[in-house]
Amino acid sequence: MRNTRAVQAVEAALLSCALVLVCAPGPALADYPDDCLGSFDVSASDCSAVDGLTFEGCCDQDGRLVWCDFDGLYCIDCAGLNPECGWSADAGFYDCGTGGGEDPSGDNPKECAGCDPKCAPGFKCVNGLCEVCIPQCDGKQCGKDGCGGTCGTCDEGLVCTPVGTCVEVPLCQVAAAFHCDETHSGTTVGAVNMLQDYPCYWDLLNSGEVGYAFSAYSDDVLSVDFEPADPWSDLNLLVLTDSCAEQSCVDWLWTGESLLDVKAGTTYYFVIDGYAGDEGAFDLTLKCQSTCVPDCKGKTCGDDGCFGTCGDCFDGVCSDGVCMTGPGCVPGFDPGCAGCPCETCVCEMDSFCCDYEWDSICVDECVDDCGGCANLENCGDSTCQVEEFENCGNCPVDCVCEEGESCYQGKCCQPDCAAKECGDDGCGGECAECPP
Repeated sequence: MRNTRAVQAVEAALLSCALVLVCAPGPALADYPDDCLGSFDVSASDCSAVDGLTFEGCCDQDGRLVWCDFDGLYCIDCAGLNPECGWSADAGFYDCGTGGGEDPSGDNPKECAGCDPKCAPGFKCVNGLCEVCIPQCDGKQCGKDGCGGTCGTCDEGLVCTPVGTCVEVPLCQVAAAFHCDETHSGTTVGAVNMLQDYPCYWDLLNSGEVGYAFSAYSDDVLSVDFEPADPWSDLNLLVLTDSCAEQSCVDWLWTGESLLDVKAGTTYYFVIDGYAGDEGAFDLTLKCQSTCVPDCKGKTCGDDGCFGTCGDCFDGVCSDGVCMTGPGCVPGFDPGCAGCPCETCVCEMDSFCCDYEWDSICVDECVDDCGGCANLENCGDSTCQVEEFENCGNCPVDCVCEEGESCYQGKCCQPDCAAKECGDDGCGGECAECPP
């Protein structure tokens, strides 16, 4: 998450004399900018401010995450719902939101090198020395003073801006109300920048933002599909509750589809905001589990269209709603698939499959790119009849469906449009389309 946290208010009292204390290495605030710049911007051009700083990082006395990368020192004020700076066993480095533990191997100390004992209020640690720190509060009503304290706090109903002024709580501009099973297409181009510092996101989002409101009338599960027009853009989707103020942010969702639990009586605001001035068009789609009708017609596996499945394939692979278990459908440790219909195609595009082993990637390539695999137990005499369920389309000797039939999901299928003017013909097609 390498996330912003609210600075802990520490009383800053300057001592009258310009006292300098010599310190031994230990935990303290190291010599880098007091305002951490987050995971996207270097906080210092080199890493010499913290002795022995590595990519694995450390946690300073204020709970901030600090690490060294190829282009300089990075610093994050860990914040949000889980602010503890500590060791991430999965990532192999120190990170925010970890519970505050230390590297169990002992190779990477948690505490950044600095001054021990810790510097007194009004002092900061610079190259192992506690030096007088002069608060920087000119023109500021609130926020950090650069010495571990604050320049003041805002009255109730006001919030502190990144530049240290107290203003009324900013609210996003709500473009429209969302309802179940709708798609809204929008753009942040030309939008006003009202919100920046979301507690659920680890950096400032300083572009114009657009918001949408969704009111939950019952406990439900939402499928939220966020698709920026430019997949490489830095547009972000944030979820706010009860008010469209940045302090109400509870979640940040990736592009693509995410599932979100919602509670009855709560209004959710979906806000699209950009990093570093990025802006652009997007599509946002909401689907509600409560209004979704599962569709498993003709399917024994795969997605039911309502966040569930029509069944699982314990062997083989699901292809177009049917479990396929024939050659090519099942991963194995041997190269090739014993001459299955898709073998030549797959191995031309991915030689690993025929040189080393037919793994799950080879199966996916067979299904997605090379015509699919089939259940071959009833295959090979070149003829197919309705209800006999012999495969068609992927057999070494393809069966031939009778006149009027079509090959659907590997089997010959007789369309059924009796007494129907439109709709599904039962074989993957339509009986007819209704006139406009």
